[in-house]
Amino acid sequence: MILLKTIYTTFLLFFIVFESKAVRTFKSEIPNDSLRKTYSYNLNYVDMRSTHQNHFRGANFMVWQKLKKNFSLGLGIEYAHSSFHGDNGYNLYNLTFIPVFLDVRYNFKTESRKFQPYLTIEPGLSFAKYKRENQNTGNVRIKISERGLYLYLGTGAKYQINKHLAPIVDFGFKGYKMSFNNLDINPHGIVLRAGLVIQ
Repeated sequence: MILLKTIYTTFLLFFIVFESKAVRTFKSEIPNDSLRKTYSYNLNYVDMRSTHQNHFRGANFMVWQKLKKNFSLGLGIEYAHSSFHGDNGYNLYNLTFIPVFLDVRYNFKTESRKFQPYLTIEPGLSFAKYKRENQNTGNVRIKISERGLYLYLGTGAKYQINKHLAPIVDFGFKGYKMSFNNLDINPHGIVLRAGLVIQ
């Protein structure tokens, strides 16, 4: 677990530094008129299977701007819910997570104009609400509201049906509240997302 968190933190720092330099460089190379024509909108169904074997399901919405042929930068928001999650000696009920995040995406070059594989990293801030019950004492549920570091690292592809529509699917690893404190409530696990891109 500590190794995964260390890897995620390293990726996050790398992409923040890289993205800040890349945005300045790419924007200086692309005319303003061209940038205004490169927005894409993406709506996804999201299903995360946590390491505790329960599912967090919901949807997210993203807006991207193409910075260069292989890079895009986006902003997104997600809603995810699970009725129950057991963690760190607690029973957690009616968990809701609403992360707001950046989407930094690298699009691989391919010979096909329709098929587009990519890598993405999404750092952000997650807002959480749930009810917490001690597994030993039980029967007393406390309402909790908190926030923390959201992080998703994934790979996927989109397929361009026509000029404006493209189905998209990706999978990866996600943490809704990344932390170095083992006592923190941090649902994390394998994620599958599927949706539609509108350009």
